[in-house]
Amino acid sequence: MLLYDFATESLRSQLMMKAISGPLKGRGLTRLPLLHSTLKGWLTRHSDSLVLTRDTGYPQKRYDRNPYSGYEKNTRLMFPVTARDRRLHPKAWVLGVEIDGRFKAYALEAIHEHGVVEDVVAGQQVRVHSDGDGAWAEIAGREVVTTRAFWFAWYAFHPDTALFDGEYRPPAQAPR
Repeated sequence: MLLYDFATESLRSQLMMKAISGPLKGRGLTRLPLLHSTLKGWLTRHSDSLVLTRDTGYPQKRYDRNPYSGYEKNTRLMFPVTARDRRLHPKAWVLGVEIDGRFKAYALEAIHEHGVVEDVVAGQQVRVHSDGDGAWAEIAGREVVTTRAFWFAWYAFHPDTALFDGEYRPPAQAPR
């Protein structure tokens, strides 16, 4: 996905975390930890949040309709990718992390199934959580930057990524 910067007319790549065209080309974005969640899950964790209304002043925008309905169920991609990996369905949702230049993807289906998974990435103990509505990752109790993406997209940008294999390891038996 490309983000458009109206102020500079630069295009920014969400997965590359930088501008790829325009006056800001090459400049990175500030990465922030995110909770990938439903509105209910978000409000459970952040009850003091303000919620925007769908009444945006743009009546031609239909926020009650998914323009990509059915897209994630088939294997067809809208855009070609050079690197593909068959360990997951191309459109399986993953939670990707980068720690010290190392990449790892966690299939959201597996995380939702286990609730909490402890793992090691780049020598650091990572705990990946799911509350059934969303998923997030922590190191030493602090949320870390994650990216929610389709497997094909994450892998296209990070072909050297490790993939959580779905094997449950209780916290006491997590690899050190």
